[in-house]
Amino acid sequence: MACALAEQARARGVCRLGWHCYAANAPSVATALKAGFALESEYAPLFAWFDETINLAINGNVRLQRGEYADALEWFERALAAGAQGGWVYWGAAQAAAAAGQTETALRYLRQALDRGAVSREQLETTEHLRPLHDTPGWRALLAGL
Repeated sequence: MACALAEQARARGVCRLGWHCYAANAPSVATALKAGFALESEYAPLFAWFDETINLAINGNVRLQRGEYADALEWFERALAAGAQGGWVYWGAAQAAAAAGQTETALRYLRQALDRGAVSREQLETTEHLRPLHDTPGWRALLAGL
């Protein structure tokens, strides 16, 4: 499909095509390369949502995915301070806090995510970012309470 699009564009006089995707989106990157596109530049994306709390939380998600855990936690906490209510925001904050080594903060946010139905026991037990919590008394207490 990408090759067909490029051919149609050329046939219509389009001189330049671009392909934008997250660097971590390996299938998209592979498709672009296979279709003949070449990496020209990398840049940090800017996320903008009309709801400021969602905008803040999405920026937290991006930093969590990049492994920038302290920054991610800061963005999630800004979202929560601005009034974000979604359980997924607490879930993201919990993951960021756990990965950043902030055990008590992570457990607090996990409880809030659970209270909002944002996470299952399976997710708790398999999410890599939460591994630092697994040997703590707070983690065992959290699981026992489910």
